[in-house]
Amino acid sequence: YFKSLIPEIYQTNTSGNKRLDILNVARAAKFYDDSSIKTQLDKKNNRPSFKLVNLCEANDINNGTSHNALVDTLNTYGIGKIIYNNAKPLWDIALTTTSKLETETFILKNKTYTILEYYKGQHYVFLAHHIFFHPEYKWSINWDCKVNPDKYLKMDRKALAKVIDVSPKILRTCRTNKSPVLLKSDFALNNENYSQIDTKEIDRRLKVLKDNPEFIETLKSILLEKAEEKETLNQSEKLFEETIYAGGF
Repeated sequence: YFKSLIPEIYQTNTSGNKRLDILNVARAAKFYDDSSIKTQLDKKNNRPSFKLVNLCEANDINNGTSHNALVDTLNTYGIGKIIYNNAKPLWDIALTTTSKLETETFILKNKTYTILEYYKGQHYVFLAHHIFFHPEYKWSINWDCKVNPDKYLKMDRKALAKVIDVSPKILRTCRTNKSPVLLKSDFALNNENYSQIDTKEIDRRLKVLKDNPEFIETLKSILLEKAEEKETLNQSEKLFEETIYAGGF
């Protein structure tokens, strides 16, 4: 069946065009320059809402009220255009990590970099240091540089397996296939969680990680084990259209 999909599985990206998640870009733009895009407050938590309908209302974008593909496309284009005009440097940054390969290249070229995460209407900033790619999901696994690795080196495997799931987490995941907006390390270093840490201390922590490859391999092994356990628990039969991924595409 899947042979009929040759030459490409999805005929949606041709002529060198790029695809990116405008939601990620809108959130990053708000962090980068609060005035770059207007937002409404979510009634539940009184924090900025990034739902498409709310962004459109806040920025006077009106392409119709029906929730269909055409209207959503025009509205998304409108949001992108505002970000392009008001936060061009951020827009250009977003275009550098639109593919998995581009994202991995950025991560490997930068000893540390800024990850932006967004949860319940609030930005969270992390100074990340890539330590390995997830053995199963291939995402970038990073050490949070505000965490001193010294005490974790002394833990046995069982204790380490428990602690990596506890908040605040010592590892941050960058899903390289989700067109994340990644920033230079300066953005995180200016955040209060990192600005009080001397850069020499951060460099020392990175050296500790580099000098302890066994520790890194243990972390990698633990994450693989957790992924395998999750897969074992989820034995539900895949929908036919989902089997394309199981085929290695």
